[in-house]
Amino acid sequence: MVLHKKPVSFVALFLLLLVISSNYVLYYSSFGLQSLPANLTGVVVGSILDLSLVAPLLFLAWQRKFSVKYFIVLMATGLIAARFIISSEYLASFQSVMWLGVGIEGLLILFELSLLFMLVKNVPPILIRIKSSSLPLLFSFSRAVNEKFPKQTFIHILCSEMLMFYYAFGTWKKQPSTEGNTFTLYKRSNFITFQIMIIHGIVIETLGLHWLLHNTSIILSIVLLILNIYSIVFFLGDIQALRLNP
Repeated sequence: MVLHKKPVSFVALFLLLLVISSNYVLYYSSFGLQSLPANLTGVVVGSILDLSLVAPLLFLAWQRKFSVKYFIVLMATGLIAARFIISSEYLASFQSVMWLGVGIEGLLILFELSLLFMLVKNVPPILIRIKSSSLPLLFSFSRAVNEKFPKQTFIHILCSEMLMFYYAFGTWKKQPSTEGNTFTLYKRSNFITFQIMIIHGIVIETLGLHWLLHNTSIILSIVLLILNIYSIVFFLGDIQALRLNP
């Protein structure tokens, strides 16, 4: 069964990238602009459907996660993406549809903020549960959060990010346990060395690509800069989590 699912995921990912890239090329290349007809209504409607309906379905097929809430979020994201991909002059007749995506995203953000407030409110009992557990923080924190919020994916993602930043920046003075009944997964391998080399590669890539893209697309260079910084933080957190949890 798994062997049948993997090719489907790869096909869905290929089609997803094809849909997004073809719509981008249509509006931002000389070939695409020359191919546009005089009456653009049908083309714009097709692009909106591609980004708000076809792309979300392909994304769900790639991830193999089918959820109505997830689909609505992806549809709203697709409508917002359409505002950036399709030129504003072509969207003059579709502003209400575009604002629908913004409105849905706004409601979802308010909902997620309410979940964040619930998390802050439950921090004291979560900390009590962690202190009473014999498990390391890496495991006791996740278990305590899962007990309080068993089906809240957003909170689980947020807590995972909190752990990553904690290990990346708040654990450098801590020493790993040296108990006799523990062992590590990295000391007799080059795993951490390999991760450090990846960090070096990301730093070099960040400097080169940021300088290269800054003159052509400031927004893209800033987005890549943020993603690369996040990647470095992720690897630092992963290294510390490995070291401190034998």
